[in-house]
Amino acid sequence: FDTAREHKAFHLINGTMGAINVLDMLNGWLTVMELDDQLDLPAAISMKHTSLAGLAVGNSISKYTLRYFGFDEGAQPGPLAMAYMKSRLGDPLSSFGDFIVLSRQCDVETANLIKREVCDGIAAPGYTEEALEILKGKKSGKFIIVKMSMDYYRDITQAGWDENKEIY
Repeated sequence: FDTAREHKAFHLINGTMGAINVLDMLNGWLTVMELDDQLDLPAAISMKHTSLAGLAVGNSISKYTLRYFGFDEGAQPGPLAMAYMKSRLGDPLSSFGDFIVLSRQCDVETANLIKREVCDGIAAPGYTEEALEILKGKKSGKFIIVKMSMDYYRDITQAGWDENKEIY
């Protein structure tokens, strides 16, 4: 997938995607969006080689998770940042080199957290300008950044979709 091409479901902003990245992104996207739709809370997922490594919503956070990410116990990160941090700790070992998918626009706070972690890419419905600049600096400018299409998501959730996998 090249950066010059826009796809119906998503737009590749930065980096180069492989087949596993696409599968992680699409499966993660449907999962976080369904959670967000049902709970009205931002959701984040850590996908690694087509498997879920962690999934969370931004409703609360433990002092242990805050401490792990270098926050003071009384810190109050935003809901999206909370969801991201909790998703990474679902299985921290498997999350190393993962693909992150967010259900809401990536903000600066969440981008700064992502910047510190080893991961291959991110997909979200949008990015603030500052968050996008932070993420573009990851992996010497090769970090995969994808903007998901909310119109496409609405279309497929209303019409349904087929999924086929073929091996050999």
